[in-house]
Amino acid sequence: MYRVEQHDEWTLPTSGNVLTNDHHYPLEQRTYMQELRKAGYQVAGIGKLELHKSELDYGEKGNAPINYHFGYTDPFETEGKMSSAKFRTSDHNSGKPLTGPYQHYLQGKGLLQKYVNHYQQREQQPPWNVACSILEEEDRIDAFIGRKACSFIQEATNEKPWFCSVNFVSPHDPWDASKRFYDAYQDNDFPPSIRKNAEGKPSWIVDRQKAHSSNMTAMDLKEVKRHYAAMITQLDEWVGKITNCINEQELERDTIIIFASDHGEMLGDHGLFRKNVMYESAIRVPLIIVDPTASSTKGTINQQLVELVDLFPTILEMAGIPTDDMDLDGKSITSLLKGNDGMQHKPFQYGQWDDMKMIRNQQFKLIDYGQHGLELYDIYNDQEEQVNLVDEQQEVVRSLKHVLDKLS
Repeated sequence: MYRVEQHDEWTLPTSGNVLTNDHHYPLEQRTYMQELRKAGYQVAGIGKLELHKSELDYGEKGNAPINYHFGYTDPFETEGKMSSAKFRTSDHNSGKPLTGPYQHYLQGKGLLQKYVNHYQQREQQPPWNVACSILEEEDRIDAFIGRKACSFIQEATNEKPWFCSVNFVSPHDPWDASKRFYDAYQDNDFPPSIRKNAEGKPSWIVDRQKAHSSNMTAMDLKEVKRHYAAMITQLDEWVGKITNCINEQELERDTIIIFASDHGEMLGDHGLFRKNVMYESAIRVPLIIVDPTASSTKGTINQQLVELVDLFPTILEMAGIPTDDMDLDGKSITSLLKGNDGMQHKPFQYGQWDDMKMIRNQQFKLIDYGQHGLELYDIYNDQEEQVNLVDEQQEVVRSLKHVLDKLS
């Protein structure tokens, strides 16, 4: 009996027609949560689920009916980091309709208005603005999510297998680590950022570089990295608490843990912050899998190209659910977990944000900005993506562009 726990989810954006944060996940689109539920799993989704984000209406208990349609049996959807400081109307004096369970929690402790005011002030600051959280550690949204995840693990019946998706919101701007974790990095130095280089970049990237970092000092950047490291450490502590909950239930030999993220953080690389670009800092995310049945690959690192869409068939295969009759974009990576990595898993990775598209193989990455041009990087020899080879490697551009156009 497998219990599968995951930390984040998707299909190709074009297949689901989900191209930005403002799009809903199509109701007719299959989900792996639905397949798990059909197979008898208890399916929990806890935290930032992102399937109907633009409505900003998650309900006081985080169990909006639409989440049952997507396959959850135990949904507890919370606000995201920024939406946790927004009301569902611009008229804050008109009843203040709350967005979700975290706002209700803060309101119950008399903290909501102070929290909202603070974040609204932070939203007017540059992306490198930093300040420690005004909340106690126990009142931060990640602690709120983590406690709920532990409760589910402790209360889930052993009569049926379970799946639990725990979707934390950190690390994410605004940079506001708790002071205990921030102080732990007082004397640390951090890796240098990839230098800002306007040559070969499209004009909108150059404009964003100016907007994000023109007035930023070296100390400003160091402080952002200090908060980022502190927030990761704080999140890591919660991952440890969740694994302890699994161990306390004596489920460690029956539980597969998948740790991933939906996007990275530019963190000053190329003079940029946040995401919404196709450079490695934003799109290359961790994928760590602990599978007690895959002892031969324990502690190993695999350099094959994989994508988040591969988790759909992987999770189902781990749960013993056949996927042969499903038309899926992803490809299961269970063979890699068993050490069968002699053959290429897939020849390329694909990404898309609105009209911006990317394809990458083991050596080259092509970014297509439509009317704003192309970028081509030799990732093998130019890991920092400094030299745009779109004019020098026209045959490579044609080859990758042909595949990219077919995908999109």
